[in-house]
Amino acid sequence: MGYAAARGGRDAITAAEQLVRDERESSSSPWLGIDQLIDRQRLAVDRVMGEGGLWDPHLAGRALQQAEGDSIEAAHLLRSY
Repeated sequence: MGYAAARGGRDAITAAEQLVRDERESSSSPWLGIDQLIDRQRLAVDRVMGEGGLWDPHLAGRALQQAEGDSIEAAHLLRSY
């Protein structure tokens, strides 16, 4: 796998953050609660805890919620914690 350079700097980062913010705010359905994620998405929570190296279902659920279901990003957030 090769390296791909990204261009755009701060403007690209700001635009990407605004795009995510707009998508979050335009949704008509409510956010999933952390308890719902832990109970109903237990395999995803387990994966986040395993990849993140920290056994805490509540924190893994929060990370999964913050990462909007992206388990790789959630594991990174959990490791950073």
